[in-house]
Amino acid sequence: MLTRRLWLAIGLHFGVNAAQGGLLGLVVSGKETQGLFSTQVSGPAALTGGPFGVEASLLTLVLGVALAAGLLSRAARRDPIVPPAWNRAVAPDVALTTTAAK
Repeated sequence: MLTRRLWLAIGLHFGVNAAQGGLLGLVVSGKETQGLFSTQVSGPAALTGGPFGVEASLLTLVLGVALAAGLLSRAARRDPIVPPAWNRAVAPDVALTTTAAK
């Protein structure tokens, strides 16, 4: 919402997965990876993500919600939030115009 494009979300997701798997050697989306470092995560499954990996943990959920709230707040201050296409008001003259009527 901040940039009104997908590149930021895709880039953040790719960067986190690359750091977890390629750098730290952690499980990414339930798949074992070989990273630059060999890292072991231990503790309760709610905090470590269990067999799915760190991205399924409560810590990741809390950090993701906080990041999303911060970006949403910044986007709201920057520009008005545009409603989704299915929820936008359509001008009456545009809604009734068809190509067959022309």
